[in-house]
Amino acid sequence: MNNIAYEEILKDLTPFQQATILYNDEHISEEDKICMLHQLQRKADESLKKQIEERLKFMRLKLENFENSKDGFVFVVKDDRHEILSMFLKYTDANNFVDQYRYERGKF
Repeated sequence: MNNIAYEEILKDLTPFQQATILYNDEHISEEDKICMLHQLQRKADESLKKQIEERLKFMRLKLENFENSKDGFVFVVKDDRHEILSMFLKYTDANNFVDQYRYERGKF
């Protein structure tokens, strides 16, 4: 994720608009979204801070459920064109694959 390019895109938007775009962008990893929303939360008004915190709690809970799941989830890893790269039964294996894939392509 190129945060500098994203900052340029978002610079003229309101903090609420920025948060909405960040949260809904499917091209940003969950980890990057969490980090960027935390940064945005620091400069948001009280109402938006609460909304962002609710979303961050939801995202962490969702991620925690996936990480701890033993109930037959299949984690599918897709590239930017939505083509399947691989599938995993464990979240940690999928996450490690994504980290390696991004590293090899200079997208870390």
